[in-house]
Amino acid sequence: MKDPDGSADEEAPTGVFLRPPSPRPVRPVTNRDGADMLTVKEAADFLRVNVKTIHKLLSSGALPHVRLGRVIRIERRVLLSGGKAA
Repeated sequence: MKDPDGSADEEAPTGVFLRPPSPRPVRPVTNRDGADMLTVKEAADFLRVNVKTIHKLLSSGALPHVRLGRVIRIERRVLLSGGKAA
């Protein structure tokens, strides 16, 4: 907006909203003993396979996992040990 003298008002809203930066960095999910828990996508990236492959391993029981509702987590140490629960 302009003042009567022709200068622009510095406090006037511009109509553009900028989202503030995230208040905290994203950290890997860890449980109490420090074992990293990965999502299905993270596990697929870690093993360099498709997400569908991870889902097939989960549904066949070949890959131990934890399910809380719709959330699936896989321990990194299970992936490192070749799919065997330690």
